[in-house]
Amino acid sequence: MPFWDRALRKNEKMKKIVITIILSIIVNLLYCQVDSIEKQILNYDNSKSVIISKGRSLLLDKFLENDLKKVREIKNYLIEKGEDENYVAFYTAELWLILYWTNEYEDLLTRLKEYTSSEYTEYHIYSSSIRGYYSRGYNWLIYPSQDMLCAKLLQYSKENEDDIINQIYFSNLSLEQMRFLQLNFESITRNENRSYQDTLNLKVESFREEFPKSEYDAFIGKYIKYKYVLGKWGAGVEVFAGMNFPTGRLRNSYRDACFGGGAIDIYFKKFEFILRFFGGSYSLKNDIEYSQGFYSKDSTLKVFLPELSFGYSILDNYRLKLAPFVGIGGFFLNTSSAQRKEIPELKELSVSAFAFNFGASFDIRFGQSKPRYKYYPNNDYGGFVRIRYNFCLPIFSKKHDAIGGQLHTVTVGVGLFARDSKREY
Repeated sequence: MPFWDRALRKNEKMKKIVITIILSIIVNLLYCQVDSIEKQILNYDNSKSVIISKGRSLLLDKFLENDLKKVREIKNYLIEKGEDENYVAFYTAELWLILYWTNEYEDLLTRLKEYTSSEYTEYHIYSSSIRGYYSRGYNWLIYPSQDMLCAKLLQYSKENEDDIINQIYFSNLSLEQMRFLQLNFESITRNENRSYQDTLNLKVESFREEFPKSEYDAFIGKYIKYKYVLGKWGAGVEVFAGMNFPTGRLRNSYRDACFGGGAIDIYFKKFEFILRFFGGSYSLKNDIEYSQGFYSKDSTLKVFLPELSFGYSILDNYRLKLAPFVGIGGFFLNTSSAQRKEIPELKELSVSAFAFNFGASFDIRFGQSKPRYKYYPNNDYGGFVRIRYNFCLPIFSKKHDAIGGQLHTVTVGVGLFARDSKREY
């Protein structure tokens, strides 16, 4: 074998050895790195999230043991070591309840006043979760993990309400401060009892009469006392059917007709803006002459009656609504498009006129019950059956003098409505 051939084979062998060594080093480094990360993860027990989670668990255990001194120490530690610009150790109401239990009333009063001056929204109104329920001001912070601390604080606070309130009145606070702390405590613990809000509103009125210039009035008005009323705007939809009764010369030419259509209602306070489209077919009582002959008796003509009306509710509650209205509209009488396409001269039978409308609608509402609470309306949405009378006065042009008359329409419809609600105070 030539010398250069043996040298080439030797070089290829060395390359394989070098590549194998390099690959082994890379694999070993990767393994060491993964192993190092795994060890870091397994040994990572001093992060703020872990400290807060373990601290809350320990605080809950001590609370259940009624060791309130230790509860205070753990609370202070978590606030000092756990909370910063990124982390939250307690939801708002949790911290407030803890301060009630540990009798730290001065700290609690300071926090409540700070809460008033902040941009927090109402923490206690119709929340869907504990997070939203107690911490709307913490939207960009890292929350504690879900646990039983809040639930147990609420449970024990409700069960020991008398003792907690008595402790407040045994303190060195002023009477105004004690009454205010009692109101706030009842607002938190009785939040789920909607019927109690009316009682709470009455207690607030009594507090304001006793302390007309209270420094806590802003907090009370924002977070404790509230009442909702119907908002300004609402909307409804309806489908309906009914009978149309022509009068005057219209009745001499056309029979009564069944009509159907749909409507959209826009509500503003007690005012209504109503857009309705309905129509049907008139059958002829007599032959009608046109340039190409006669349109025979018992044939039909399409009728379309658009309407834009303005109404006002003189009766509006959870069960009934009565609203008279006035408006404008149109009266359009035509043969079918297919007939006009086949015989263009049938356009001569077409009639159109501007019209005025007057009448009233009466709604019977369903899907609602009598309001149980004074602080919240109960007729903000639901369904209805509507009985409606409309008097239509078409203004025919001179070329349609032979068709003069008016229309009486009675319809029965079903629909849905909704009104927004707003906080009155």
